[in-house]
Amino acid sequence: MRNAIAWSHDLLSPEAQALLRHASVFSGGFTLEAIAGVSSYLDVQPSETGSDYSGNRTIDADLLTSIEDRLSMLIDSSLLIRETGPIAGTMRYRMLETIREYAWEQLKKNGEAQRAHATYFTTYAVRHEFAELIPEHVDFMDRLIVEQDNLRSALTRLMESPDRELFGRLVATLGHFWLAQSNYQKGRTWFERALAVQPVPISADSARIPVSLGMTEIFQEENEAAETHLALGVTACREHGEAHSAAQALIGLDGWPSRAETVNRALNCWGNLWKPSPPYRMRGWPG
Repeated sequence: MRNAIAWSHDLLSPEAQALLRHASVFSGGFTLEAIAGVSSYLDVQPSETGSDYSGNRTIDADLLTSIEDRLSMLIDSSLLIRETGPIAGTMRYRMLETIREYAWEQLKKNGEAQRAHATYFTTYAVRHEFAELIPEHVDFMDRLIVEQDNLRSALTRLMESPDRELFGRLVATLGHFWLAQSNYQKGRTWFERALAVQPVPISADSARIPVSLGMTEIFQEENEAAETHLALGVTACREHGEAHSAAQALIGLDGWPSRAETVNRALNCWGNLWKPSPPYRMRGWPG
């Protein structure tokens, strides 16, 4: 089997070989947009990207067409599978695990590939964090569910990397998703891991993590621990202008708001979300 894979690989153009290597960084499949985002980072010189690559690089139509053509070459060579995605109107690509392992071995810059993958999916998570508040984004939760394997891989790789800031951002961003999915134990595990390694003073992203942990502990009926984390979180979130999480913490501290005072405090925090300028603009929203 391995000899057959190597033979098919050697028949590819150098550009298609590179794309196959890039595809090996994904877990559970990928979209055209995802591999274009990762490949656009890996195909340029380090001096062009710098160390602050944000995952927001604009992918032009010509690059997408070029990558799609190379994906078709990999499909024709039986190295890649294209199938209809679980979300209407989407297509996904995946490799057999044996092929993926071979391609991963060929990927010389695997450290850079892992960072590009983790950064792309952190940006992806940020973009969908509050998408349910936008009427046309009715499938926001499905878009995170379908990428759970990639998100899990990104979390694991970031936990093992020195990039504590990006790790904290991804954990903080996924807090809303884990709570909405009732994945309390999974979320709690990642919240605790992230808090254990966050630098001091904590960042705006790190400030949101104790709020999510406290809300999780409420659902797990660990009220004393929840109170400690929510109190920590509301103070940190107010310092960083994180109005949404501050309001969530206030609601959590009261169990569920029944007193007018707590309701008004929470609504005041929520009101800040609609201010047009940072830091109160909703995460992932344009403008």
